[in-house]
Amino acid sequence: MTHLLENAPRTSVDPNRGFLCLWTYWRPNPDAPNPDLPGIKQQTLTYLTIHPNTHCLCGSRLPFRRCCQSRPYWQAICFTPDAEQEQYRLVAPQTLIFEAVPGTLLRQRLTDDSRFKPVEAAPARAFWIYWGDPAFDGQFGTLCFGDVELQDDQRLIVTAMSAQRMALLLYVLYDCSGSLLTIPQITNDRLHVIDKQTGERITIDQTPAANPARWSQGKRRK
Repeated sequence: MTHLLENAPRTSVDPNRGFLCLWTYWRPNPDAPNPDLPGIKQQTLTYLTIHPNTHCLCGSRLPFRRCCQSRPYWQAICFTPDAEQEQYRLVAPQTLIFEAVPGTLLRQRLTDDSRFKPVEAAPARAFWIYWGDPAFDGQFGTLCFGDVELQDDQRLIVTAMSAQRMALLLYVLYDCSGSLLTIPQITNDRLHVIDKQTGERITIDQTPAANPARWSQGKRRK
């Protein structure tokens, strides 16, 4: 998975006074024969300032000065659509793969679920955007919180920009699919961050995280 920070230009804003926040939007394409398929998807970056003694926007509940302000690199954050939790989390992309899925039935359930926006419906590839429940409309379109891709009606690929987004997305996905999905293979993609001293863009490995699919299934059973 790639995102805007990977190709971001050098920035003049102070990494020790705030965060870069990554947003992904979808909107219809008015120039296309079918404006909704596939529509237009774009990413933007905004800069959010924060006081050193304020709770860090990464969700740690620590003061910013004791958390991300003290790190040698600058990691972007993203909005998380869960009013019961912190609104932002660190960008830490994840990819989950479900093999040997019942594609025809799964395709129909996802298409019928209003929480998923279908943007491609070819025989070999179907694609949906998860845009929250309810959807969040912003300046550039509807906010996107994860992607679901069905390949050849056999493999389901789920991607999200943070572990928290992935857990929320999978909770909805399991709710939609019922018993059609089991435990997937998880991949923590490499992080694109900015070195605070040099301003250079670098990539680092993520710390292995718990499988959000297990968390989502446990939450469903409660």
